[in-house]
Amino acid sequence: MDEEKQREVISKKVNYYFEKKADVHIVLDNNRFYNGIIKSIGSDFLIIDERRLGEACVFFAEIKDIEPYEEKERWK
Repeated sequence: MDEEKQREVISKKVNYYFEKKADVHIVLDNNRFYNGIIKSIGSDFLIIDERRLGEACVFFAEIKDIEPYEEKERWK
């Protein structure tokens, strides 16, 4: 998938999860990740209320993937 098409897909996912007020898991190009709720969206960035770090700014160009956040049970 070319870069422009991938940015379009990411943008659509961001808008979808923002409207649903869903918890998300965002993976960046450098493999860093954020878990939380998208608080607001700008033209090329979003503000996420990250579970551990508080509010953080993420540029769409940095996002490798975004998906619903699912809390996993570590100890069974």
